[in-house]
Amino acid sequence: MVFQRAVLPAKLPQLSGLQFDALYEPGSVDAQVGGDWYDAVRLLDGRVLVTIGDVTGRGLDAAVVVGVVRALGPAAWHNPAAEIKRVVIPDGSADDVAILVLRVDFATFERHVERRHLDARDAAAATALRKEFTASLPGADFSSDNIANAELVLGELIGNVVRHAGGGGETEIVIDHSGSRTVLHVLDAGVGFRYVS
Repeated sequence: MVFQRAVLPAKLPQLSGLQFDALYEPGSVDAQVGGDWYDAVRLLDGRVLVTIGDVTGRGLDAAVVVGVVRALGPAAWHNPAAEIKRVVIPDGSADDVAILVLRVDFATFERHVERRHLDARDAAAATALRKEFTASLPGADFSSDNIANAELVLGELIGNVVRHAGGGGETEIVIDHSGSRTVLHVLDAGVGFRYVS
């Protein structure tokens, strides 16, 4: 039990638009170390990796948990992991149980994301976008050198769309300020890269 708690995260990330709630409930018969785990980690590129596992295959039947989660309704979303435990295993379990609930609030997330569309071949529009992008970077977190580097990277990515994407210069720029780092995505409408040896 001490080992099991040591391998589970002490806390889960706090991200705009995402809410995590987790619970680990050890079985009443603790003869073996369980293989249950869960974790949620913010990756460097801004995505969130959520993992859930049960190596030994012990635990509640997934169909029961899914049915209970669907039946809980919005009132349970304040503390869903504890509510699932209350409904599914109110008197405890002879087996280990790990519960991780991820709630995504895209409306909140989108308030921290800027989306722009441009034709990458339009130099004036690309220049204006680079200035908008650098102005959106929080001054307290970015030195003037970092802001200049960020502008250079965005310019290079737009230039790569023009040089390599093919199929026109339609580009979506996504600036994600939802986490502790600003993440830039440049998505082109090109045909992609093919390597033929």
